[in-house]
Amino acid sequence: MWIKIRNLAESGAAALIPGALLSGGSVSRGRLHFGRRSMEVKLAGIPEEEDGDGSDFRNPVPLYCSPSLMGGLLLPEGMTFKLSKLAENQFRFGPVIAMLLGEQHYFYNDQLMAECSDAMGVYPEIGGLIYGFKCSSIDWEREQIYGLAFDFLQNKWEYGMFPFPDVIYRRSFLNGDEEVTQFAVGHGIKVFNPKKIDKYDMHMLLQNDARLAECLPDTALLTIETLLLFLRKHRKVILKPADLSRGRGIMVIEEINPGIVRIALNQDRKGHLPLMMEIPTYLLEEFLEKDYFFAKKYIVQQHLEMKKINGSSWDIRVVMQKGADKKWRCHGIEIRLAAPDHIVTNISTGGRALRINTALKLMYGNKYSIRKFKKELLDFCQKFCRAMDKAENGFAEFGLDLCLDVNGKLWFIEANTRPSFNGFKTLSRKNYLKICESPFRYAAALQAAGGMKG
Repeated sequence: MWIKIRNLAESGAAALIPGALLSGGSVSRGRLHFGRRSMEVKLAGIPEEEDGDGSDFRNPVPLYCSPSLMGGLLLPEGMTFKLSKLAENQFRFGPVIAMLLGEQHYFYNDQLMAECSDAMGVYPEIGGLIYGFKCSSIDWEREQIYGLAFDFLQNKWEYGMFPFPDVIYRRSFLNGDEEVTQFAVGHGIKVFNPKKIDKYDMHMLLQNDARLAECLPDTALLTIETLLLFLRKHRKVILKPADLSRGRGIMVIEEINPGIVRIALNQDRKGHLPLMMEIPTYLLEEFLEKDYFFAKKYIVQQHLEMKKINGSSWDIRVVMQKGADKKWRCHGIEIRLAAPDHIVTNISTGGRALRINTALKLMYGNKYSIRKFKKELLDFCQKFCRAMDKAENGFAEFGLDLCLDVNGKLWFIEANTRPSFNGFKTLSRKNYLKICESPFRYAAALQAAGGMKG
């Protein structure tokens, strides 16, 4: 049943609810739950009113709560919720969904919340309280969080104090691991996308599955020994920071002559175009040590020779998400074409998005079966998601990066636990919005089901 919270001019914790829901006479004691808070309350029944039948978001039944009750539960007046009956005279307002965001010193602004706002087209489907927060705004003693909540009627985000949620959608991985564990273990809150898996740990996880391992490039942790071994074996390699995304910190090294290597840096420190240089192989260790490559966690991989479009490299981004049915589905495929003279395809470094049909026709004309390729691509992505469910419970969103080499073989590049969707926005606004909304449908389904299965 859909309900809308209204003020009740009564002292103490009291609520008026539709009489058909009440057990034990016209006035009873009961308990109301909101997020992880609950209060014992005096319940009284009211007859059904003409201004709503509770059948959907736009026709809610009024539910009257006293100031004491709203203050104790941190329940906002005027907001629309789904009301579920837990037991006799026990009810839950929901859902209460919180997004764990970054620790920006300026807190949140319109630009940061833009993608979250784009997702709020889903609000009439799920209702409830949806808010964003950072770890430093958690009050563990009072079990409350200061953050920004979405106001559907005004279509904006408002600061406020909110209860611990039913579900946390993790959207930042720069910090917060300790807090996520405390939420999940100490308070029984369901958290999805619970942690970031770096590139090397992901490789080690996937290589245990023979069906996935055949699509993995040769990979190792970077040391001078593994680098020299890979250069002898593959002649051209790529170095990547294990825990960074968006093409940051990437370097390509190629042996062009015996004892001579060519180095291509994605960007110098000032963000200029890729930097190219040639040095003797014996100076590689000294060169890399200057930028602390060996002190950081880097991986070295065989370089994949990808088929090009108009001289530019490209790869494939596939968005896999769980939604209301809690099943993995593909919600978007884009081809990311690198900017001229760039060694990475990321949109944030000047790349652009193409539709997959367009890209394959540019490369192969009409000789390539797009339908067959899509099936191969999505079969791999579903296998990946099933493997992740088996090994790491709790994920509901991945941006998978793959590519085709010059021989047409499919390769897995990496998986992003917090993918960006800028390319999809340029290809199809409708599809972009579906991608933004899906995690909130999943969060609402978790709250309704009361568990993390699926």
